[in-house]
Amino acid sequence: MKTFFFTTVAIFFFSLFSVSVVFAQSNLPCGNIIGPENDSKSIEDCADPFKVTADPSSPYTLVVDGKEYQNGATVPVVGGETNEINASGTPTQMNYRSSLYKHDGNDYRYFDLEASEITLEYYESYILVYFSDTRDRDLYLQIIRLGQTGGDISAYIYNDDGTDKIDENTGETVLERLQNFYESAENDFVPISPKAGVGTYTLVITEYSIYQTNNSIWDKVQQFIIPTAYAQFLQNFIYTITFTITEVPTEPAGASSVLFLPGIMGSRLYEESDICGTGIAERERWMSTTDCHQIRLLTGMYGDSLNDIYTKDTDQAVIDEAYVFNLYKTFFGELSDWKEEGIIKDYALVPYDWRMRLDYLLKTKKDAGGRIKYDPNSQITDSYLYKTLKDLADNSNTGKVTIVAHSNGGLLAKTLLATLENMNDPILDKIDNVILVGSPQLGTPSTLLGMLHGDEIGPYGSIVSQLTTRRLMNAMPFAFHLLPNASYFNSSGVTVDTPVIKFESGALTTGWVNSFGSVIDSDAKLKNFLTIDSGRTKPLVNDLVSPEVVPKYLFDNYTGAIDELMNTWVPPISMNVYQIAGVGLPTQAGITYFTDRECISRDILKLFKCTAYKNKLGFRPDDTIDGDETVVTPSALALSDSNDNVQRLWLNLKNYNNDSVFDRRHKDMLEVQDVINFVKNTITLNTNTSYDYLSSTVPSLPKENRLTFDLHSPLDLSVVTTDGEVISSSTNTIDGAIYRRFGELQYISIPDTSIKKTVKLTGKATGSFTLEIGEQNGTVITKRHTYSAIPSSTSTKVILELETNKPIEQAALTVDYDGNGTAEIVYNTTGEVVLEITYITLKVAINGLNIKSIYKNLLLENLKVAEQYQQKSKFKSLERLALEVLKQQVILYEKLKVLSPAQKQQLIDIINKLLSK
Repeated sequence: MKTFFFTTVAIFFFSLFSVSVVFAQSNLPCGNIIGPENDSKSIEDCADPFKVTADPSSPYTLVVDGKEYQNGATVPVVGGETNEINASGTPTQMNYRSSLYKHDGNDYRYFDLEASEITLEYYESYILVYFSDTRDRDLYLQIIRLGQTGGDISAYIYNDDGTDKIDENTGETVLERLQNFYESAENDFVPISPKAGVGTYTLVITEYSIYQTNNSIWDKVQQFIIPTAYAQFLQNFIYTITFTITEVPTEPAGASSVLFLPGIMGSRLYEESDICGTGIAERERWMSTTDCHQIRLLTGMYGDSLNDIYTKDTDQAVIDEAYVFNLYKTFFGELSDWKEEGIIKDYALVPYDWRMRLDYLLKTKKDAGGRIKYDPNSQITDSYLYKTLKDLADNSNTGKVTIVAHSNGGLLAKTLLATLENMNDPILDKIDNVILVGSPQLGTPSTLLGMLHGDEIGPYGSIVSQLTTRRLMNAMPFAFHLLPNASYFNSSGVTVDTPVIKFESGALTTGWVNSFGSVIDSDAKLKNFLTIDSGRTKPLVNDLVSPEVVPKYLFDNYTGAIDELMNTWVPPISMNVYQIAGVGLPTQAGITYFTDRECISRDILKLFKCTAYKNKLGFRPDDTIDGDETVVTPSALALSDSNDNVQRLWLNLKNYNNDSVFDRRHKDMLEVQDVINFVKNTITLNTNTSYDYLSSTVPSLPKENRLTFDLHSPLDLSVVTTDGEVISSSTNTIDGAIYRRFGELQYISIPDTSIKKTVKLTGKATGSFTLEIGEQNGTVITKRHTYSAIPSSTSTKVILELETNKPIEQAALTVDYDGNGTAEIVYNTTGEVVLEITYITLKVAINGLNIKSIYKNLLLENLKVAEQYQQKSKFKSLERLALEVLKQQVILYEKLKVLSPAQKQQLIDIINKLLSK
């Protein structure tokens, strides 16, 4: 033992002496070794900077990405980056460690390949995700900061008597909740290992027999490889392997990754607030079903949000289904399957604040808590959308991304692509395909009805009411982007034949005809009509009949240059663009305004006979089958297909719905399997396939015969067939049927089949109604029959029987005014009243008398007696006696000057009619 001790001491001192001699004899340093934390030491021997052990010879080889290389090798690496760099071999001593240095000019710079560790900053950001309550965040932030910096947290965890403190919000102990937080944070933490890129490196391997560590990063890499500092009186051996990494282009191994942009209302929107609830908390403003939440979504005059609204960086923020109806659920499931099967490396469902200007959406950023919202000071390259696109491209199998965009998502995609092209951003080359599904690239007329008269979402507006819809649409930028724009009227592609607005001559519409002509057929005319330039007065909030006056300045603030940028964009030749348009469903292509009338006075005797009318504005939607029920086909196919890299495709929704259990329309086109298969085939370059409903040529759409019903009234409209199928505001079991409500207008369109149909109206308020029935062939209304200004009440029930192969003008309208099950009135084919006298007629006539209530009540009491006998056939004689008594009472009142002669005669005529039955 003594001999060994003195020998090692001698070696130790000899090493120190050798180091000092070498240092004294060396020339000026040729560079530095830059170690951890940028500590630096000069190189003493340029030929041997790490003082490699001369004997024994190195037992090590280099291993990069699982392959072995010798000293001085050139190492080709796919993609030019790797963190899998190791040494392989059998050490001559007990242990060894390796460290990597990158050649940086004359310097050797330490390159740390260790994965990142959890930091206090990570915990601080994770608190925002884990705790929804602000008070919880503040409390646990203090505890975690104190604990992570070595402080004493016992005062937060234990009471004075040593018992555990209880968290008031959850009932757990504070310690338990803290432990749960740490466990969740650590489970979600994704360590990141740096990757060594293209360049020259030296791998330093140090062998040692005894190693003590007190510091991190391997005691700062053996204090820059100084053997004597940690020799522990034993010799350390040092070996090096120098190599150069070169880049090998990534070979495509699968399909491009997919970025998906949903349509309007396809992303959840949130606000942390105490409005619409108790206490400050995160509240989902959309999807929501109450005005309180929805009004919080209002935007200001420049399109910025009036409240602190945001969406979130989660897949759940994109709405896959709504009220048990799938919107994107099947498509999202397929994306997940493709990723699991290795077809694509990844996909991203990108939520966005669909209310906002398209250019503002290019400046939405994600904060530390995963909230995504508009930041006016940010650059596009800082945006959530840009970074998501870049991340997908960087990790894609092919280095490319396919963008799939539905509806308004297509407008956002085009705005992004046009902006990137103007910036000459190289990321544009990373996008190989753009698939636009039902995107209203030129706008669509269905937006007009919502802005002018209010559209409802859900049965009876159970999700969003008409009043709220109109208010929001006339403030939010998205609606202005969806209006038919200048390119809609001047497109070089397929055009829309139906004018967006038509005016029929009449007392209330002739002025508009004089100002705008009989049709609105230009962008300038449309803006003039929508704004104050029309000369129209802004309607009251509850007036959904009069068209809204849209704020003029919003057109300048929301559209203009933005629409021009989007509509003039031409895809680069390196990018394939596919436009999918739905066809075959009745789609609003315009509005027709006409002068309707309402009943304002009725004959006291003939209650159902109107004696005075007032003009009232009427409107009806004009349909085309060249659309998906929301977007007209020419708008969805706006990009010219004159170039080989742009294609137009038609999705025959009419045939699909005829063959399928669930009807699909604009909102759920991505649930059609043909569309999903097309996306898959596009990214996998599979061209040898066919589709049942999707084609690259215009499908044959025979002119379908349909019936349309336009009801202007305070009644509910429904149609029932003899086989029990129904179309109404809450039910639709008739194939190909459509129900919509705009303002007070209810609209139904159904195929005109041979089955008998019954139109039913149910009263909701007292007033009058106009019912228009139309026969439609293709897009042309061949015949229209109108029942105008017919009085109704809250109890009224109306029936209209449409017989098979019988002209609509021969259908008679029966009205059960009081809802007792018996029709009191029939309107014949010319709209005239066929009056039937009943006790209701007499009762209404008496109630309408302007006499003292004591006399009126006596008349009603005698009427009640006669009516009671009338209900039992065996008391017919007593009924007649009671009516005779009532007649004598009326005659007496006339003699006593209680009734006028005319009033007496009206009542006597009704009583005589009842006596003659």
